[in-house]
Amino acid sequence: MKWREDANIDAKLAAWEQELEVGRSARCQLLKKYDFITFLGQDKQGLPVYVSRFSQGDPGGLARELGEDAYMVQVLRGLEAQFRASRDLLLREGRLVLDFVEVFDVGNYGLVPDWISRAWGAAPVYKRLAPLLDRAYPDRVRCAMCLRAPAAFTIFR
Repeated sequence: MKWREDANIDAKLAAWEQELEVGRSARCQLLKKYDFITFLGQDKQGLPVYVSRFSQGDPGGLARELGEDAYMVQVLRGLEAQFRASRDLLLREGRLVLDFVEVFDVGNYGLVPDWISRAWGAAPVYKRLAPLLDRAYPDRVRCAMCLRAPAAFTIFR
């Protein structure tokens, strides 16, 4: 909670939601065109599931063009939606579920030119984002599915 307060996350999320709702800023237009994280549906608990289609976007480029802080807030926006749904489930049915299903589609569909080098270009952004997510949202993943993974992923067997 201290991190949330120190980083002024709630205010940043509210301002970002408002900017997205209006939708006229250059950042919003860019995100509408290149965002690769979309709502997929609900899991068996009734909680939202999002799919991240990395090869349909350019996370490193989005972070560069939106600004790393805005990109982080966009990532947190999805997590916050999941936790709001979890809170609603608790209030509605008395069940507390704080872990979620995440789907990552890493297949290369040829939609982003030079996608592999762009994907590697996103590594520094996620290297900075991962510790924050682990501290602020620990144990949030119940199940992670990685679809259409390239051969390099066989090292994780």
